[in-house]
Amino acid sequence: MNTTDAVENEATIEARAAGGVYGALARMFASAPTERSYTEFIQVAHLLGCDELAPGGVDFATAEAAFDARFVVPGGRMYVPLSENCIALAGEESAAVGNGTVPDPVSVPRIAWGPLEGARSAHAAACYAAAGFNSDAVRAGSPEAATLRDDSLAVELAFMAYLVAGEAAAREVGDDARTQNARDWQARFLRDHLLTWVGRAATSLARTSDDLYARAALLVESWCKFDAARLG
Repeated sequence: MNTTDAVENEATIEARAAGGVYGALARMFASAPTERSYTEFIQVAHLLGCDELAPGGVDFATAEAAFDARFVVPGGRMYVPLSENCIALAGEESAAVGNGTVPDPVSVPRIAWGPLEGARSAHAAACYAAAGFNSDAVRAGSPEAATLRDDSLAVELAFMAYLVAGEAAAREVGDDARTQNARDWQARFLRDHLLTWVGRAATSLARTSDDLYARAALLVESWCKFDAARLG
């Protein structure tokens, strides 16, 4: 194998690894954690040097209840509508809570979430259609995922996994034009969508509890910034 072949093979492996990370992070927010999704979360945290975000263990019954309170049952103090339009267009947020304590509910002002639909969600859906991505495949993955909106964090991360898989497939057959097109899509979607709101999503979750999902959102933010650097 010559040097060029070695570099191309390394780039393919790197793309497949990036796709695996996006898929793992998408699963964290598509449904309550399983042994698989929690193990993947720990692995991603270690990969990024963010071991402090990975709790030493998890009670899955507690985590499932937290998932419901966070993302399924609206109106509660812990609830966060984890979609781009709702988060990016939300009213002023309180300061993030990063010390692992749960504030007094009275001291945590309610956030005026943005609308469920708007220009951001419409643009995300248009991106999926243009790229040939079927968001219904994400919603079919579990009962909890059935109500995910097109601009939900889980679906946007799954879309990135789809784009990275396209890059890896193009690299394998030596199609430079398709490879570059896939990378351009990834860079644009990170810039125009995920990187514009994942930080606020992490803050929104952390304001009530330093739990698994607040930490997972921080990990998503770290990963998206890291991957944007990979794409150049």
